[in-house]
Amino acid sequence: MTQLADSHVAPGPVLEELTVSDCLRLLGDNRLGRVAVSLRALPHIFPVNYVLDGTGVVFVSGRGTKLAAASRNAVVAFEIDGTDNMSHTGWSVEVTGTSEIVTDPIEVEHCRRLALSAWARPEDGCFVRIQIVGLTGRRVTYATSEAI
Repeated sequence: MTQLADSHVAPGPVLEELTVSDCLRLLGDNRLGRVAVSLRALPHIFPVNYVLDGTGVVFVSGRGTKLAAASRNAVVAFEIDGTDNMSHTGWSVEVTGTSEIVTDPIEVEHCRRLALSAWARPEDGCFVRIQIVGLTGRRVTYATSEAI
């Protein structure tokens, strides 16, 4: 007679890769992220209000580091996340892509109609689009001991 041993999942954090559709849903459902740019070979990270528009992330930037990086069609990173301190869970989505200042008048008008609540007023800044090239996401859940 063969006896099967109980298999248990050890309690603790579990890291799960998110699907592309999960990442896009989270990007579409949120409005505050961080854009990372390189300035003189050093990383700089800035919070921005954004909107997902098709295959790009759009935000408004006044004059400064973010706009300077965007004007060079720089490769940038963009990240959003969410956490639940009580359950020790959370998620993170990272975008990599090329940034560009939106200059085409038709595209600028399109960006003005987006549900974008910018920290800088659109008339005081430029619309910046990060064309998504890479998209990854992770979720941390907390496993409890349970029989499989």
